[in-house]
Amino acid sequence: MENSLVSFTGVAALLIVAPGVDFALVFHNALVTRRQGFATSLGVASGLMLHTALAVAGLSVLLSSEGALFVLYAVSGGYLVYLGVRGLAGLAGAARDPRNTAGADGTEPGKAPTGNNRTASAYRSGFLVNALNPKAPVLFLSIMPQFVPAESEQTQYTLLLGSIVVACALLWFPLVAFTAHRLGPLILRSKVRLAVECTTALVILSLGILQLSELTA
Repeated sequence: MENSLVSFTGVAALLIVAPGVDFALVFHNALVTRRQGFATSLGVASGLMLHTALAVAGLSVLLSSEGALFVLYAVSGGYLVYLGVRGLAGLAGAARDPRNTAGADGTEPGKAPTGNNRTASAYRSGFLVNALNPKAPVLFLSIMPQFVPAESEQTQYTLLLGSIVVACALLWFPLVAFTAHRLGPLILRSKVRLAVECTTALVILSLGILQLSELTA
């Protein structure tokens, strides 16, 4: 059983640190403020908690059906496109007016939302991006059962494995947010900063378009 846990922890860590939309969103929002980066990290971890709860309840299989996956791909892809477009629109406004600081966290371009509103928006974006990820239910169904020993209680062990995934996320994504924020002074020049934020927004937009394109594949 211990060997199974060690092996799964390694697999979970590799899945969490693999670059993807979660990474891009946390990195992008951390460049805006450290608080937004950490809030996005917690949102991502909360999304994984939701998937863990669904796996424990045996509901992940419902999300892996053809119809459910179609809806998830459509909603998730559309939301990523929305975040990418909003991020690019905010950066376009920031290029014209430095006081405009809208980003991919969903804040309104041209407005100055409060810190609490920005933090809530960042958390919400992290949660929705992860919770709506159509690949998550499939991963939880295809990978986790392989590490559940036959002699163990499946529900409790699934909860344990899911907790390991969440723990890896709580270690990795706040580190990403901290690192991105610390890199801020190195890219403080407006043109460099805008280029980095534009790149991450384009990555988010591209991932959304790729997800939507799989609907017609």
